[in-house]
Amino acid sequence: MMNNHKQQTVVTGVASAEMIAGTRILRLPQVMKLTGLSRATIFRLEKKEQFAPRVKLSLRAVGWTQESVFAWIDSREHVK
Repeated sequence: MMNNHKQQTVVTGVASAEMIAGTRILRLPQVMKLTGLSRATIFRLEKKEQFAPRVKLSLRAVGWTQESVFAWIDSREHVK
């Protein structure tokens, strides 16, 4: 059984372990396809905290929760 401390060290940014439980994790190619954005644009928006928070999966792998990406897409429909 993984203790709460270890779970939280895997998760970075605004995302939390509770947010990830039972949620599908999307990798960069999937996020690019869903949003229509390039890698550079996604990372630029992330740096400005204007994109869904990333989840650190391992030392060199990140992803985004499907829920947070869809929420970001929905929020963009209201931007003009």
